[in-house]
Amino acid sequence: MKDDRLYLIHISECIERIESYVVGRDKRQFLDSTLLQDAIIRNLQVC
Repeated sequence: MKDDRLYLIHISECIERIESYVVGRDKRQFLDSTLLQDAIIRNLQVC
């Protein structure tokens, strides 16, 4: 079994990526960008 800290590090990295994708963007920009939506959804799935 892997160390739980590795899972937490991975989750934290995914959250940081998602934050970097949305900083400076509003809801409309998110809804208008399927690329942005896909990137965020993918990171949520991986975590």
